[in-house]
Amino acid sequence: MIEFGQLLGLVVLFVMLPMIAILPRARWTHPILIAMTPLPFVLSILGWMAREIGRQPWMIWERLTVADALSPGLTAGMVTTSLIGFGAVLGLLAIVDYVLIARVIRRGPHALDLGATAREEPPTPAMSY
Repeated sequence: MIEFGQLLGLVVLFVMLPMIAILPRARWTHPILIAMTPLPFVLSILGWMAREIGRQPWMIWERLTVADALSPGLTAGMVTTSLIGFGAVLGLLAIVDYVLIARVIRRGPHALDLGATAREEPPTPAMSY
C-alpha cells in the first residue's frame, strides 16, 4: 500500500503539477481527478487491513496471542451494543455535517461570512470626500 501511495504522489508531482496551468481548461482531466479523490482513503484502509491481517495470531509479536488478549467478561451483546452506539453517533454526525454543508451551499458564494443574513437590497456606499 505504501508503494501505491508513493506512486500516487509521483503522479501528482510529475504529471499534475506541470499541468497546473491547463488543468482548469482541460476537461479530460476532470474525471481522472474525480476518480483519484478516494484513492488516499482506500489505500489507507487497505494498508491497515494488511497490517492487521498479517500479524495474526499475535497481538504483540511472539509475546501475546489474540486468544490470550480477549477480555473474559465481554459478551456478544456488549460488542453489538457498542457497535450500534458508535454507528448511531457517527451517523448523527454525518447527518449534521450534511445539513451544515447544504446550508452553506444554499447561501451561495455571495454570503460567505459566518452568521450572514439574507439581504434584499445591496448596501449603499458611504459618502466620502
